[in-house]
Amino acid sequence: MILRRIKAHVEKENWFAVGIDFCIVVVGVFIGLQVANWNEARSENQRVATQLASFQTELILARDDLAAMQAYYQDRIESVATLRHRLEQGGDFPADEFNPLVVSAIRGDGLNMAFRSYEEITTTGTISKVADARLRDLLHEWDTQLTFINNSDMRLEDGRANLIIPAVLQGTIFGNALQTDERYADLTVAERFEFDIEEIRTNRALDGALAIRHLQAKQQLNSLDDFINITEALIIALSDGDA
Repeated sequence: MILRRIKAHVEKENWFAVGIDFCIVVVGVFIGLQVANWNEARSENQRVATQLASFQTELILARDDLAAMQAYYQDRIESVATLRHRLEQGGDFPADEFNPLVVSAIRGDGLNMAFRSYEEITTTGTISKVADARLRDLLHEWDTQLTFINNSDMRLEDGRANLIIPAVLQGTIFGNALQTDERYADLTVAERFEFDIEEIRTNRALDGALAIRHLQAKQQLNSLDDFINITEALIIALSDGDA
């Protein structure tokens, strides 16, 4: 309709009316673009808010797994500390007490922590669209800590496989020890070799491997504690932050 009006005004050489009609068209296009941009921005903000809410839910659900990993590393630390203390102490250390401790000391269970909601956030560029600078910084810090703890856990498991386990296999009667683990008791048979605690006590390679295991487990527990703290801070920030 507006085009017909402009054509009519041109034919009548009513240039003032043509100018008004042109301004109406320009203003209409401008308003249309602004509305489209506003709708797009609102849709984008809703998408960002939805992704952050999903991520927060994933973090909350991960609390139990993180607490279980804390208990796991604490158990490794206590088992190695008790085992080394009993070996250093001298005196009687029967096989039925030694075996469960040595199995617990070298038990492995990697973290393998992955957060699908966060992977979606990073692949879609959502972090750059978060308005709250403090929340953006916390997300980057959390991501850095996650990468660090996963990498250190890989090194921990690599050391367990290539250093700790070989030393334990060579320095103990591990067939008998493994029978104390209910997961493997039916898969193993008692070794025919005599359990000699004094020989185990004088095995320097075994002692060194256990010392390394103790240190690494403590370091990983400290890193895990730090990660849990920043995760809790992020959960709170995701509730308070302005996406």
